[in-house]
Amino acid sequence: MIISGNTFRKVLRDNKFSFNFDASFNSCTGVSEMGFSGQGQTYKFSFISGKIYDNDGRYFFSYIPNTQVNIESNFSGSFYDYIVNNDRIIFSGSKSNFYAERFYINTTGATIDSALTIRANKPSLTLSTNQTFITGLDITGYLSTSSPSGLQVLSGEFEDGSTFYFKSFPTGFITSTSSGQVLIGQNVTGVGAFLSDYAIHTSAGSYDNSIQISGVEVPYLNYTFNLADGLDTLNSVSNILLESGITKYGEIELDYGYNTNDTTLVPASLPLNISLSYSSGVTGYLGQITDVNIIDGGSGYLSPPTVIFSGGGGSLASGTAILGVTSVDYDKVIDIQMTSYGSGYTSAPAVIFSGGTGIINNQPSANASGLALTSFYTKSFTGFFDLFTGLNYNYSSYSDNNYISGLNYVRNNVSLPTNSSVNIKVSYDTSFDEYPLVAKLSISGANNNIIERYITGLK
Repeated sequence: MIISGNTFRKVLRDNKFSFNFDASFNSCTGVSEMGFSGQGQTYKFSFISGKIYDNDGRYFFSYIPNTQVNIESNFSGSFYDYIVNNDRIIFSGSKSNFYAERFYINTTGATIDSALTIRANKPSLTLSTNQTFITGLDITGYLSTSSPSGLQVLSGEFEDGSTFYFKSFPTGFITSTSSGQVLIGQNVTGVGAFLSDYAIHTSAGSYDNSIQISGVEVPYLNYTFNLADGLDTLNSVSNILLESGITKYGEIELDYGYNTNDTTLVPASLPLNISLSYSSGVTGYLGQITDVNIIDGGSGYLSPPTVIFSGGGGSLASGTAILGVTSVDYDKVIDIQMTSYGSGYTSAPAVIFSGGTGIINNQPSANASGLALTSFYTKSFTGFFDLFTGLNYNYSSYSDNNYISGLNYVRNNVSLPTNSSVNIKVSYDTSFDEYPLVAKLSISGANNNIIERYITGLK
């Protein structure tokens, strides 16, 4: 290599190595210098007007134009030695201990035909990544070396046509105690195993290796939270039967679970909250007129008389008198059709029939009489509704277990260990009144899943 002027090259950062330098000069004039530098220090040989001086400035050899000079030197910490044309000059010289980072040749007034061989232990260089990566996302890797003094990373590239490319590369020094982070991108996304060759260029030379890594799907955790098809009979609680004193039931089944492609995302448990709460409707004490027994149908009614309920402590009960339709009872009251049962009654009121009478067949009329039938009870949400839950139809009653909070059936701190089918049943006890009582069923679980149903309790 012909050198004139100044030149330098980066070398492996180290304080232990050897080199062999062959040089011939086109003249004995001018000044030249070759050596290694780093950390503000140098180790050098000077060539001045046909004389060679060592690192301590000692003259030790002469040269003539176009004649080869060979210098071999060992550089180790604070010591050095060198040989010129196979003659050892210094066995154990001392110098500053520094890490060489560059080789340089500076020449003025001369041209050098030179060759340099540097020998050192090449440190390891490893690119490490996880065994798997999420397809479509950058892969994080780390460059590490066995060299405590470090080596300088210059560049890197994957083979042509590779699945991968270096998206971010840590040019600069890395050591055995300080790694460099790499980001690897994908030219083509996909799942499965990938194998690609790469080369990394450093101050210690190039490192050729390969990376084998598997692409996996994006991790997901999905919760299933649905009512099972064909198993929903909650609406049966709202069916009108016109019967009092019976219990109506409605059921649903909840399919609750999860699916994931990443075992680290598996939930420890599945939280579950099921409540039945009061929504609307009549509650409290109910004293009502359920019906009227006709004691005497009277006679002479040309039209249905007005029915009046008097006393009993309540109000708003009303009814319509029904006259017979045969030749025997066409002018008599045979029944009362209740149009309102009223409320607040504490005792049976008197039944009064007013008006509607006249003279038929020259016979005087007679007033009808009747006896009011009553129903007295207290209507409450928790007294008429109940909630049941369980697995495999092993139901537990919230009322029996006192899972009650005000006007709500609530059971706290419930969780399931794994995917499950949860059975839910609601009951309603019918009463004489026709006032609806509406409950709200709420089912909630992980990931803000919620199902709500309104259930109307009717006679």
